Amino acid sequence: MVPFAKERLNVDEAVLGILLLCLGLGSVVAMLAAGPITSRTGTKPIVVIGGLGVAVLLPVLAIANTPLTLGVALALFGGFLGILEVAMNIHAVEVEKLDSVPLMSGFHAHFSIGGFFGASVMTLAMTLGASLLASALIGTALMLVATVLAASRMLETRAQDDAPLFVTPTDLWFCSQVWPSSCF
Repeated sequence: MVPFAKERLNVDEAVLGILLLCLGLGSVVAMLAAGPITSRTGTKPIVVIGGLGVAVLLPVLAIANTPLTLGVALALFGGFLGILEVAMNIHAVEVEKLDSVPLMSGFHAHFSIGGFFGASVMTLAMTLGASLLASALIGTALMLVATVLAASRMLETRAQDDAPLFVTPTDLWFCSQVWPSSCF
């Protein structure tokens, strides 16, 4: 969708770069909040909220008609994507613990396959003549179905009210190699 946004808004590469930075900033800020929120609520509601947010905002990215509206939409989209990714990974850890079998690489592989499938559906729809908005709406419909189906099959993880909201790293390797000031 990036080339279409650049053309629709008639912006140069510098403005486009700032707009794309909004996606990353929204994602990073949300990821920082997602861990503590997920530990308080459990993973299922956060996965559902993240999935619904990403699905609802996708068509907005196709129609945002000013750099400001696209920047806000990208920050929100990135935020929902960020909380979705954190909550899904926490949920995957819970499933892996329950099953006592290494499953994480398979989960990440399926996530990548899903991304490839989504991009392929958008490309196919547009190749067949669908507009950017119509293609985004098809993606939204598929994401909503996937979110509902996934939610009905997810574990009910327990909230951890006594867990700290933020912890500093204490691993000796981490302290000595990555962030020496965290150990002192």
